Amino acid sequence: AAGHTTYHASHRMFMSRDALYLNVVSAETSDAFTSMWKWMDLVQTASPGSLMVIVISKIDLSKGGLEDFISKLKQSVKNATQRVLADLDTEILTLEDSVAKKMTTEWKNLRDQRNSTLRELDSGTLVTTYDAGEWKPAGKRVVAQMEQLHEEMEKLEKDAIDSIKGTRLAYLRKLRTRRQRVVFCGGISSVDGDGLDVLAASLVDIMSKDDLFPHLGLKVPLNYAALERCMARKLVGERATEATEAVADWEVACAAHHRRMAQE
Repeated sequence: AAGHTTYHASHRMFMSRDALYLNVVSAETSDAFTSMWKWMDLVQTASPGSLMVIVISKIDLSKGGLEDFISKLKQSVKNATQRVLADLDTEILTLEDSVAKKMTTEWKNLRDQRNSTLRELDSGTLVTTYDAGEWKPAGKRVVAQMEQLHEEMEKLEKDAIDSIKGTRLAYLRKLRTRRQRVVFCGGISSVDGDGLDVLAASLVDIMSKDDLFPHLGLKVPLNYAALERCMARKLVGERATEATEAVADWEVACAAHHRRMAQE
């Protein structure tokens, strides 16, 4: 992640759970962990459960080396995550307590089940990762169970909570359940570039995993691409005739595409 502070507000428009985020921090800066967490938190709040790669540049300037830096990084992330989860728990509890008196025994039983499942989730790791070592993936079963319980609770809450609070509560629950996913953490030397090959190979391996990026490799119909090009012309066109021509071009391109498909 990068960019001037002025443009930070626009970054959320481009954040998707289908993306892979590269969080690059410099080992020589005193606020490396703070900077790294800032972007981790931004991505997580905009798109809960997204995938992230942490790259430590100038790792040769770190006194303890890569292993020591990653160890400190993990502890920093753990501490920050615990604080965030505690804040989420407080707000979720406040919102749930505001409607608890109106809810049925079924809802209260679901909440008890949710709390029990949440303890099971927290007993594993606070940050999900596919990397080896201490950070291990949180069980998909537990996450799926949590989301199912929340879905059932929200159905029962529908008539007991206003839409604004309901939307906020659903979002907070999603944040609480879907953990940040760090899929790789590595360092690169500023002297000889050592670590670049490992990073490149890891990125290729990560992007090739169907369970992480099932949409990659799918074919996009040619008429979609033709429409995109025509709409781009429409957006930059200054005259109404250009917009009409753009739509006409798209129709011609689609017709030509279908004829070629029929011939094949």
